[in-house]
Amino acid sequence: MAPKRSYDFKCDSEEERPFKMPRLPAALRFSTVNDLASSNRRMEDEADSLLQELNDAYATIERLRRRISARQMFCSDSEDEDSDEEAEAQEEDTEPWFVDTFPADADECVIDLTYDSD
Repeated sequence: MAPKRSYDFKCDSEEERPFKMPRLPAALRFSTVNDLASSNRRMEDEADSLLQELNDAYATIERLRRRISARQMFCSDSEDEDSDEEAEAQEEDTEPWFVDTFPADADECVIDLTYDSD
């Protein structure tokens, strides 16, 4: 025979006794379980979305760090901008290396190699 549970019989009033929740109907329990499951799926989807955004942010940070280190290795931003402006000014002043100018009275045969047949 199984031993009986001992209860605390010192409490005499109903208010001091533990309160037992009534059992919910089966349909209500099923509805509650479905609500919790759908809520869990929504939270899982949101967590996946946030994790993807976090991974994208880490990738962006890594790309920016590589860019910064490459610029620090080769030149600073201000030097790069100044050299670009100087190069553009020099290009405007001189003709390209492949253009040769000949005097109009030259008796030589000139072949234009820059002509594009397309």
